[in-house]
Amino acid sequence: MIYYASLYLMAAAYTFAGINHFRNPLMYLKIMPPFLPFPEFLVFASGVAEAGLGLALFFPATRVMAAWGIIALLIAVFPANIYMYQKGGAAFGMPDWALLLRLPLQILASHGAQTRVSSRPMVTKVPGKQSFRFIVLTGGPGAGKTAVMEAARQIFAKQLHILPEAASIVYSGGYPRLGTPVSIRSAQRAIFRVQEELERYAVDEGSTYVALCDRGICDGAAYWPDGADPFYQNIGLSREQVFARYHTVIHLRTPTLDMGYNLSNPMRTESPEQASQLDRRIEQVWEGHPSRFIVPATETFTEKLEHVTDLILAALPSAPMPARMPEGSASRYLL
Repeated sequence: MIYYASLYLMAAAYTFAGINHFRNPLMYLKIMPPFLPFPEFLVFASGVAEAGLGLALFFPATRVMAAWGIIALLIAVFPANIYMYQKGGAAFGMPDWALLLRLPLQILASHGAQTRVSSRPMVTKVPGKQSFRFIVLTGGPGAGKTAVMEAARQIFAKQLHILPEAASIVYSGGYPRLGTPVSIRSAQRAIFRVQEELERYAVDEGSTYVALCDRGICDGAAYWPDGADPFYQNIGLSREQVFARYHTVIHLRTPTLDMGYNLSNPMRTESPEQASQLDRRIEQVWEGHPSRFIVPATETFTEKLEHVTDLILAALPSAPMPARMPEGSASRYLL
């Protein structure tokens, strides 16, 4: 929340400052160094740039570009700040100490523009090495994720990291699960932190460049009581930033009761109807990911495993053959 509040405050400040170039151009002409040509044009051009970059900060798709643009703009107008300090008459009666203090503050402002948009996302590029790929296995309760994850552990051996479900880690450790909005929000924030650290571990550990995640960050938006947008605001990431973390998303459809929905899992609290509703919500929060695949409920586990294995193989950087296969599952890959 603090992240977004400071970001939007900065965006609004630059936008209104840019508009003020047109409302009160004389103020800016007074601090324009005399050696610069076309002072009126420069005042209006810098106003357009400042307002445009401020507006661009509001939108995730243009936020990084805007931050670097603001840094360039602050560097470009720095001579005017020096001129203000040198020529007291151009500074509207501001004391010398305030003018002097303003110079390093401009440097801090440029640093803030960059950090406000880059401090949160996790780096998935290892210097000097290939990009890291996260594959998400998601879906509603009872969809078979746990069994598929265990099979993938055997099939792909050391070719990828297998990251456990963050929610299971949190709840099995005794985290309160009261079902109230406050409890749910608190738990989802904890789950996000665990998920973030699991992914960071996979990158830092460095033994491979692919990880299979039992759920991803977007899943938390399906559980958040207030909807997806407040969830992303709470974790300080946009949906686009979260999508960009994951190379492939594989959604396992929750089966109906007559197709084998399992009520015996002690961690599962949802009825078949609730599980189906949650499955749809999870599908919705991942909607729009450029590489999302939905695996329907199947009559046998082998069918589902073969489908998922196909998708994982396609997502691997060089599509290597599995090292070994568990007996009776997806054996056609050994041909």
